[in-house]
Amino acid sequence: MRLFYCLELLPPVRESLYALGAPLRRLEARVAWVRSENLHVTMRFLGEVEPKRLEQLRAVGAECARRVSRFELRFDQLGVFPHWGRPRVLWVGCRSAPDEIFHLQRELETALQKLGFAPDERFTPHVTLGRVKDESATALKRLAESAQKIQSFEYCAEISSLTLMESRLTPQGAIYTPVSVFAFQSV
Repeated sequence: MRLFYCLELLPPVRESLYALGAPLRRLEARVAWVRSENLHVTMRFLGEVEPKRLEQLRAVGAECARRVSRFELRFDQLGVFPHWGRPRVLWVGCRSAPDEIFHLQRELETALQKLGFAPDERFTPHVTLGRVKDESATALKRLAESAQKIQSFEYCAEISSLTLMESRLTPQGAIYTPVSVFAFQSV
């Protein structure tokens, strides 16, 4: 099973973030755009995991979620990895992410390392809009310039749970299926 932990977004937020990328999708550049229904915040990618480890991963998710209160993410920034000169991943993120998301990520990371997963210290809370496949300098420049022209925006998402998600890769794109959802503690 190909698994990851994520924060799911409600449909209105996903649709707003997807709409934000509309001017970029119209450009002539090879980009694998993420479908609206697949927009989420990845907390920790696990990769291929044997099904017999599923109960351990459910226990980790439940325990980590129990230690976190509900919080709000305010998406207000468009960015790229690794940099604007050579964009590979277009994303929407938060200029100022709440402490709770970092606390949750550290809890997950610590628990997963105890289970033998390799450390993954790279964490920037974001929603991937698309993965750039184009190598053309002209197309990359046009894409970066168009992205930087997008006017200021702000979309708020209430986050109240952590999801263990399965990802099945198909020729039509990834299909995500929630395996387990772990509610955060109520405040």
